[in-house]
Amino acid sequence: MSFKNLLLAFLVLLPLKTFAAGYTRLAIMYMSESSGQGSTSEASRTLIDFGAGKLWGNGFTLGGMYGSEKNEYSTYSRNRTGIGPTIGWLKSKTQGFYILGTYFINPTMTGGFKGKGHQIDMGYRFMLDKVSIAPQLSQKSFSYDEMDGVPISPPYEENRVDPYFAVWIDF
Repeated sequence: MSFKNLLLAFLVLLPLKTFAAGYTRLAIMYMSESSGQGSTSEASRTLIDFGAGKLWGNGFTLGGMYGSEKNEYSTYSRNRTGIGPTIGWLKSKTQGFYILGTYFINPTMTGGFKGKGHQIDMGYRFMLDKVSIAPQLSQKSFSYDEMDGVPISPPYEENRVDPYFAVWIDF
């Protein structure tokens, strides 16, 4: 029996009540600052995470996420993008505490950097009909061990915690 047929048989035999609604999630954050005499130094950060997944009745969720970060400084910019699978748990389908973990598959950053990374999101959903809003904290860790196809040692690393405002849409 092929893997495709085995998967199809599993899905047919799995009780339908174990399936739950899906969701999409958009988390955003923007920061800007000016410093120096006459605002000679300016910087801004724009973070956007877009995720989607399935939520089961026990709170378990599987999905994926695309993350983007854009850093603009007076003299240069630095951007990061990544995509990866997400696993997590939500207190309930409608509202409450949640925790999600995403492993980024080969994230890239301006300058030809490639590496690996992960993100852990923790927040609290407030239900407003089919849409939920959520303040969230995201712990991020990235390690770039390649630049323009050449291995670098030691790797360039970034670790931070960022606040987000997330909007969830259930379907």
